[in-house]
Amino acid sequence: MKPACPPSLLRRASRAGLLPLLLAGFASAQVPPPPAGSVTTLPGFLVTGVPLEQSVNPLTRESSAVTGEARGPLDTPRAVSTITAGLFNERQINGLEEIVPYAPGAYVGAAYGNSTAPNLRGDLAETYLDGQRLSYNYYGTFPSFNGIEAVDLVRGPGSAVFGAGYFTGGYVNYVTKQPKFSGPETTVTTRLGTWAPGQVSFANGSVQIDATAPVSDRLAWRVSYEGKGGDTFFRQNGAPDDREDLFAALAWRPGAGTSVDFHVQVFWQDTPETLGVNRVNQLLVDHALYFTGASADQAPFPGPIPATGLVRLPWESTLFSRGDFSNAGVARAQLAVTHVFSPELTLVNRTLFEYVNRRRFQQFEYAEYVTQHTFENRTELHFDWSGAARPQSAVAGVTLREARTLSYENYFNEYIYNFDVTDPSRVFNEADEFPASYYPGTVGPGGRPFFSAAEGSPETDDSTLWDLAAFWQHEVKLTPRLALSAGLRGDYYLGRARDPLPPAGTAPWQDRAQVGAFSPTANLVFRPTPQSSFYATYQRIRAVTGNLAGGGLILSDRGDGTGTLNRDDFRNRSDLAELGAKV
Repeated sequence: MKPACPPSLLRRASRAGLLPLLLAGFASAQVPPPPAGSVTTLPGFLVTGVPLEQSVNPLTRESSAVTGEARGPLDTPRAVSTITAGLFNERQINGLEEIVPYAPGAYVGAAYGNSTAPNLRGDLAETYLDGQRLSYNYYGTFPSFNGIEAVDLVRGPGSAVFGAGYFTGGYVNYVTKQPKFSGPETTVTTRLGTWAPGQVSFANGSVQIDATAPVSDRLAWRVSYEGKGGDTFFRQNGAPDDREDLFAALAWRPGAGTSVDFHVQVFWQDTPETLGVNRVNQLLVDHALYFTGASADQAPFPGPIPATGLVRLPWESTLFSRGDFSNAGVARAQLAVTHVFSPELTLVNRTLFEYVNRRRFQQFEYAEYVTQHTFENRTELHFDWSGAARPQSAVAGVTLREARTLSYENYFNEYIYNFDVTDPSRVFNEADEFPASYYPGTVGPGGRPFFSAAEGSPETDDSTLWDLAAFWQHEVKLTPRLALSAGLRGDYYLGRARDPLPPAGTAPWQDRAQVGAFSPTANLVFRPTPQSSFYATYQRIRAVTGNLAGGGLILSDRGDGTGTLNRDDFRNRSDLAELGAKV
């Protein structure tokens, strides 16, 4: 009998230890087929990969943060960056600075030391929570990540379903934690602080306890608590960073086709607004050398810096004074009710309420007392005609939103350069050190001085803005690979503003305005392969501009000493023209 392969190959295989494997393969090849009826069927064996909730791949997560309908990234005709729940947990994301690396063109600027809103495409971005816009927060509170499990960063303003906010750079949509029906689970996360050898290290620890469990196959809950406190980078100036945060959620499935999701969150912050240092020049940047000396007290403002010395400045020096404070309390509640009437029709109703109360006073001298109430209810009808000869889908609905702002502002005496940050007292009080150039203002809440809109401070404001909107967004599959969608949104704004702190002996400025605006959009998506897409988008969105303290309406002098609302502030326009490819 001839060998199955040449002898030289057998010798090489034997030396390599492969001969037994070759012989086994040869023998198995010679086994005759089993007789009919003797085949044994083995039980099924299921091979699973990473669960969807643990995947870091953005393709595994559909999002409704752009069009209002759940879509994958390749079917979304906008530039969107998604941070899945798996990536969120893997990278231990706990702040704005930690999410912007995942979005091209995004960064976080320190607004007087507070990172409150990111910049997308060179402009400030709005903040959404599960698809509903929160209150104006620039110069406000640090975003809470205690109740967040995923994030969408959308470049460009909101679609016809969402509408636009004050800022046009884009928006961040925070996706809240969901209760789990799979079983009880508890996670404890601790952070110790910052360790920088040879530089500035400090203990600024936090602890988070997150627990979830089902009550039944129809009801589940989730609770997350986070507390933070300890030293900060600016600890020698007495700057705190203390936070308490409680998030609770319920998921209820009362019957077939109906789901109810509810969460509530309450958090408090004592976090400073830290300007860092003043008198910045090239010596300070390159060599940490600082010119000392206090400015002279003279009217109408402090005099030049005498530059009495040049010293090396400690890294942690700041204009934050002992006794300065920056407190905020925030309460939120959100309810989403979904009912599937049929495969062709789904009803979704979303309700959001947010209350913000923040108080900030710094002696150099900046003060703001802001209270915000935000309410929004959006009803959506989702149509699915995928079985039609030309598959189609649509979203239609109405939104009612109220935003009320009561704010008091004082920055008239804010001469940053005049204080010497090396002063050992660590107190930089404008009223005490520079009385000759000090503008006293009018006593407002907390017994502190503020300035009115009539005196040039439009951030001092008591305003309410109602927005009644209707929208329609329709998509048609022109071919199996080409889809066209178009949308239209109409907003009817009713605004009222009043100066809450008029100068003595004068009538308060006040005005009302009623303005309508329309916003169209059109998108084209081409899917040449399952792994790629090309899209073209045009969108025009109208929005209302607010002031920088709390986003309230702006009263300005109409020229005769009385205040007015500028109607153009209700029609601010943002145009988006975008071509994109995704692979």
